[in-house]
Amino acid sequence: MCNKIIGITGKSGSGKSTVAKELNKSIPNSRVIEIDTIGHDALCQPKILENLLKKFGTKILDSYGNIDRKKLGSIVFVEREKMNCLIKETYFYISEQITNIIKETKGVVILDWILLPQDPIWEKCDLKILMESDIQARKNKVIERDKISTNYFENREATSIEYDKSQFDFIFWNDYSLAKLEDIINSIITKI
Repeated sequence: MCNKIIGITGKSGSGKSTVAKELNKSIPNSRVIEIDTIGHDALCQPKILENLLKKFGTKILDSYGNIDRKKLGSIVFVEREKMNCLIKETYFYISEQITNIIKETKGVVILDWILLPQDPIWEKCDLKILMESDIQARKNKVIERDKISTNYFENREATSIEYDKSQFDFIFWNDYSLAKLEDIINSIITKI
């Protein structure tokens, strides 16, 4: 089992994954868990796929019969109730995978997930980090990175989690500069 868990969260494009990867390089015997990747895997699980098809219909499928995440996103990012339905369907699988990975990892586990404060694993985090940045900078970054429209980004943003800042050990403002990234990493390593 790991000896320390670092939780990094923040809205899409805030730099949480970059910080997680840089920490992983700087901390010996560490492992990053990109929980979004586990969530993507969850959509391929037969029972989850079956339940999502019952709830959202075949319009969420691509031409190969797999869930098209952008099509699904265009539905769940419009209404929080639909987003909550998706979260409910994938929650057990995601939590189980996180728990298993933590159990088999020695050293430091770095969790990277926008929804991290909504998961029970949040309470087990030894260090809780919130990444923030300018919304326009995040918007530009995410639209280019994910090849999505402005409308898609804005819908996703509207259904996103709001953070209780009192829950965090660190809140970092990210200006996307290398100097700032180095400051962030050094501050976290000093705390560890």
